[in-house]
Amino acid sequence: MSDSTRKVCAGEIIQTLRRRSAAVSLADYQRVIDLKTAELFRLSCALGSELGGLPGPFVEAAGLYGRQLGIAYQIYDDLADYYGHEKRIGKTLGTDLVSGKVTLPLLHLSERLSAVEREQLFAEVRGERVPQPAQWIAKMDEHGVFSSVAAAIETEVSSGEAALSSFTSLKPVAGLRQLGDVLREQVLALRSPLAAT
Repeated sequence: MSDSTRKVCAGEIIQTLRRRSAAVSLADYQRVIDLKTAELFRLSCALGSELGGLPGPFVEAAGLYGRQLGIAYQIYDDLADYYGHEKRIGKTLGTDLVSGKVTLPLLHLSERLSAVEREQLFAEVRGERVPQPAQWIAKMDEHGVFSSVAAAIETEVSSGEAALSSFTSLKPVAGLRQLGDVLREQVLALRSPLAAT
């Protein structure tokens, strides 16, 4: 079993064990993303560069870019679970809350809630109350959660782009950067009324 396979499996196990738990910290959330989505993106970008015969330092930089893009993508996917449009993204909204999965939008929201509201939210995470995604989305709007999570996505994409800054003369850099631009567009589309069509 490869190191990457071990990481992805470990991330899945950790995530499964943390379902229905209100004791998920930002560090826990980040660790699961790093082991799963970030590792898959890192490996894809690094292997693609290596198979393309690119120099070792670029392969490493492309892997770092992929890691940051993977983190950004997973955060986007978690945000889309609350702000996406079901027909457009092809999945039912609010499934993370219903399945007891604590993601960055819920972590940012919980920091802004009163103690009573926080307990209500985490009772839903634990399966002790019927989940009310619409109520929490309204609270996210009230507390600026979309903006703070979108800023976290931008931070990750920009960090990945910085890893490529020494290699702008290489042809694959433009393609890799396009991936980040597409993700930025998808984040903006979550807030666009046109996203529903």
